[in-house]
Amino acid sequence: MNKLNWVLLVIGTVAIAGCVETKDEFTVNPDGSGKVVHELTFQPMDLGMMGEMGGEIMGEMTGETMGEMTGAMGEMTAEMGEMMGKMMGSEPSDPQAQLRKSVKEILSQSKGVDTWKDISYRMTDDGRTYFKGTAYFPDINNLSLHNAGFSSDMKLHFTRDISGEITIEFKSEKQDEEGEAVKPPTPQIPEAQLNILVKQARLQFNQMKPMMQGILSTIKSETILHLPGGIKEISNFEKVDARTVRIALDGSKMLEAMDKMMQDEDWLKEQIRAGKDPLQDGPEGDLAINEMLFGEKAPVRVVLATGAQQLFDYDAEVTAAKANYENMLKELGLEEAGPARPTIGDVPPLPGFGEVTPTAPERVTGQMNVKVGGVRLVRYSDYERGIMPLGQSDGYTLSLIGELPTPVIKASGGRIEKATTDTGKSLLPKDQWGRKIKFPRLAKDKKTVVFDVELLLPDEDVEGLEELSGTLEYLTADASREVDLGIMDFEVGAKGRELGTVIRSIEKDPWQKSATMLSLRLNLRPEAVESAEFFAQDGTKLDVSKRGYESIAGTTTLKFSIKGKLPPKGRIVLNVFEGLKKNEIPFEITEISLTGQSLW
Repeated sequence: MNKLNWVLLVIGTVAIAGCVETKDEFTVNPDGSGKVVHELTFQPMDLGMMGEMGGEIMGEMTGETMGEMTGAMGEMTAEMGEMMGKMMGSEPSDPQAQLRKSVKEILSQSKGVDTWKDISYRMTDDGRTYFKGTAYFPDINNLSLHNAGFSSDMKLHFTRDISGEITIEFKSEKQDEEGEAVKPPTPQIPEAQLNILVKQARLQFNQMKPMMQGILSTIKSETILHLPGGIKEISNFEKVDARTVRIALDGSKMLEAMDKMMQDEDWLKEQIRAGKDPLQDGPEGDLAINEMLFGEKAPVRVVLATGAQQLFDYDAEVTAAKANYENMLKELGLEEAGPARPTIGDVPPLPGFGEVTPTAPERVTGQMNVKVGGVRLVRYSDYERGIMPLGQSDGYTLSLIGELPTPVIKASGGRIEKATTDTGKSLLPKDQWGRKIKFPRLAKDKKTVVFDVELLLPDEDVEGLEELSGTLEYLTADASREVDLGIMDFEVGAKGRELGTVIRSIEKDPWQKSATMLSLRLNLRPEAVESAEFFAQDGTKLDVSKRGYESIAGTTTLKFSIKGKLPPKGRIVLNVFEGLKKNEIPFEITEISLTGQSLW
């Protein structure tokens, strides 16, 4: 693979799709047609939930799980969640409807497929979606299978020359016909400046590394090719037999390769001189990364001997598959409309628990006191030219500090209703999404909240704001209670005695060398869990910290880091909120300068 699309290829997609495992077994005819048994296991995120929370899950996962990351990376991930929330709407999905929806997306979003057969799907014991099906393709060069979030610009390319010799290789779609990446002219950069840029690239990589480690470690991909002829030449594929090759990609190896590249000062300087960002652009045309991943400094390629033979009758199998396709979909329940998506208030509470977050927030009497904590104003930017003052595009942002009437569980959102300048012009964003308050942060006292207000750029003759007002939403609870899950084995698949608890995974904590990461699935929403305590069987309390969560409808997977050796058995005690309520409180600030000071 001459290009891995480096870092952002995977982070933006797999963070949404969760753990992704793929296996594709191809049978290829001499004309480039064929069939592939496509197997895919993944954990889809509930994007409807992300819409309701304004992408807050992604933001909070960054705050808790990526504690060693910089604020810039937190903003990037939060913006990704915000974007998906905006796209997907505001209601959580039913698990079975989500399962069917995921399968339909695989079928509808795969490209270059004539038809499918032998489709099956299910939810695995650990809550992931498993899909298997056989796809028929007339031309492997135009095939693009939907992998539920894991994507790459590396595709299988099939060529056949005049002599009949066939070559199949993984190749970047951005390469030229000779297979080498097109390189821009090399600028002259002073050595001192070059050294600074190298240090900056390494710093960015080290800041992103914890996130990449957590994400890439979940990726596993395997490709098997049954070939129409004998093997003449082979590089980086594993030879299974005389007419079968295989290649496997492990995400952890990708990170190791990145790490080695980013420590290679000569390579970094070469990339920068070529006008590329080493972190985002990656090593186009650089075969060294293939050597790190697969063992050879060469393309991922197999060349067949002449005399290739047809492996199966493509037209006959496609005709039969098409004739059965509609019946197969009906039997699988994929043609039926999914059940209506419930609002948050429609999700029934567990026995003994009060109502989960109501659909409509309750208006609080009175008003929240606010003041301006900081201001960011960007008059000019040009993304295409790389001109981004303060790392932002044009706009005006105020960071406000508010005092809530009582301590709360969580600040969950809000909206801006009025933003008027001293010249009478409104600075409210045009769309409703732009007027939402996203990712408010509670201080340690659980009463003070910090949130950002994003407004339009004020005209140059504006001296201040006449009025800025809106409402903030937050969660409270009537009470909390202790839920003892009982003595259980600390092993994958072990179940607690309440709340549908099951240990979903146990693995090494990627951010703590001497710690264990344990994922615990519960039939509760994440905001209902106040805290968790872990004990060994003899009653010794374990040193545990929360590392984030994933949530699908009413099911949540909490992640915990446990320092020291994990005992074979133990007990988990949860503190769970009852009677969760969503509240909203108005705020207003008047007659302030653009920098936030009072004009009086």
